[in-house]
Amino acid sequence: DIRGIDFVDALNGCAVGVLPALLGDPTEGFSLVTSDGGATWTFVSSILPAPAGSIDFSDGLTGWAVGGRGYVAKTINGGLDWTTIDVGETADLFDVFFVSADTGWIVGDLGVILKTTNAGADWIGEPIHSTIKSLASVHFINGSEGWAVGDVGTILRTADGGDSWTPQPPPVGHDLRGVFMYSSTLGWAVGKFGDIFH
Repeated sequence: DIRGIDFVDALNGCAVGVLPALLGDPTEGFSLVTSDGGATWTFVSSILPAPAGSIDFSDGLTGWAVGGRGYVAKTINGGLDWTTIDVGETADLFDVFFVSADTGWIVGDLGVILKTTNAGADWIGEPIHSTIKSLASVHFINGSEGWAVGDVGTILRTADGGDSWTPQPPPVGHDLRGVFMYSSTLGWAVGKFGDIFH
C-alpha cells in the first residue's frame, strides 16, 4: 500500500507506504527509491515501526516521512537510509511539508500541527484552538502563508507561519484529504467522494 511520493528532480524520487502485518505483527512503514524517473524502483526496508503516509524532501538529499503513532523518519541520502526522529507526539501524523531546508510543518490527528525552523532539530507544537478535527494535508507557498485541510470539511489558513490559524468556510461537510496552493488566491483541495475544489 503506497501512500506518498515526492521527486527532487526528473529522475530521483522516493515513495512511502505500509507493509502488511504478518502473523499479528504490527504494520511497518517502508520506502521505495528511483533514480531513473520511476522506470525502476528499489525497495528500502522498514523505515518506521508504523504506517508511513507522507513524504517531502527539503532539498535534493534530505527528506522526511511521517506516519502512525507520532513516528517521523529522516533521510539525508535521498531515501536510501532512514533515522527515526522523536518529535514528542503520539498522535497519528498524516502529512509533512517543507517550504525550505530549515522550515517545515507536520499535521495529524486531533488537529496536531508541528513546526520546525531549524531543519528538524526541534519540532514545536503550534497553538491550535480553531479545530480538534484531524488534519490530513498541509501546504505553504512561503514561510508565512499556509493552509491545512482535514475532517468534516476543515480548512485552516495562516498568514504568520503558523503562529495563528483561521478557519475558512468549508466547501463541503465531509473530509478533505489534500491541499495544494499555487498562490495566496489560487489553489485546490481534494476530498472524499472524488471531490476537487478550486
